[in-house]
Amino acid sequence: MVDRDQQPDHVKVYEEVERLSPDDKVMYMQAKIPFMSVRETIMRMKREKLEDGSWVVTMRSMEEHPKVPVNPSFIRNEMLVVRWIKENPENPKDLDVIGFSNVDMKGYFPSRLMNMAISSMMGKAVKMWYAKASKVKKEFEEQGKLPK
Repeated sequence: MVDRDQQPDHVKVYEEVERLSPDDKVMYMQAKIPFMSVRETIMRMKREKLEDGSWVVTMRSMEEHPKVPVNPSFIRNEMLVVRWIKENPENPKDLDVIGFSNVDMKGYFPSRLMNMAISSMMGKAVKMWYAKASKVKKEFEEQGKLPK
């Protein structure tokens, strides 16, 4: 679903904790964002194909997991990310992606600095998402999983 080599520079650890199915897994991530202490996230990542051929991808944090005990050196954040991905009907080589993200970094961090950090990261994130979506689309085309 998401490769480590396609993560932003601030992500220091990104690994699979548990595979629940080919489209459902639990991931662990550590991130070191400038001016912040290390944050960690345990998240369940799931993708589901809808009847119209589009996909919904969700990433939701988990408070705990038996394989990842709480580490007092890190702050465990919370997140919910949802992406809806569909071929563009006017140009099937393009993908339409609609997303929603809500992240609570926990701990203290001035909102002014957070807004600056988010602004600088969004351009990189969009490029990363596009590259990943294009890769997934190509894989699905090769496997015959995309509607013609």
